[in-house]
Amino acid sequence: MKLAFPGLVLVTGATSDIGQTICRRMAAGRRLLLHGRDRGRLEALRNSLPNASEHRLWLADLTGEERISDSLAAAVGAGPPGISDFVHAAGLFRPAPIPLLHERAVANLVRVNVLSAIEIVRILASRKTNAGHLRAAVFIASIAPLMGTAGYGVYAASKGALVAFGKSMAVELAPGARVNCVSPGGIETRGNAWLGAATDSPAPPST
Repeated sequence: MKLAFPGLVLVTGATSDIGQTICRRMAAGRRLLLHGRDRGRLEALRNSLPNASEHRLWLADLTGEERISDSLAAAVGAGPPGISDFVHAAGLFRPAPIPLLHERAVANLVRVNVLSAIEIVRILASRKTNAGHLRAAVFIASIAPLMGTAGYGVYAASKGALVAFGKSMAVELAPGARVNCVSPGGIETRGNAWLGAATDSPAPPST
């Protein structure tokens, strides 16, 4: 099958519920670079997609325990056609009241939700690494920054920062690349389904 767009689409958090849905929608017509931390789950996802042999894997932990710049640069340099599109679907959702927040958990959430997106865009916008292939980036944000919900402070702050970064990148990378944020409302996923069981809990924000 001849694909209409030769560039790779990098999808972070590809094995999450939202990430898998994105991948399944795009796989028939695009080559994907599937990101995740679990090789077995990534390989299972790739094998379930149309044109499975066209898709690549990028195994990396976005919490900052390893340097993602080196592994992503290696993935980009593994061969043509370069990464033309980036979807940041990776995200941590760990609501907690302020007295129960722990520094490491806060740092990991911020790294995954926003700092990793910044680092990835920096790498993909580099002509040395990606040869100017980047054409579009989409960040999966949330309506949480607009709501003000108890226990969601760090999560909302991270998604708000992601939106702010996206707005600035839309200006900085234009006209060569488009940057957009999608801010969905509550979406039940495996990661937050437990919230729906509590009748007094607010609808969870996405991702």
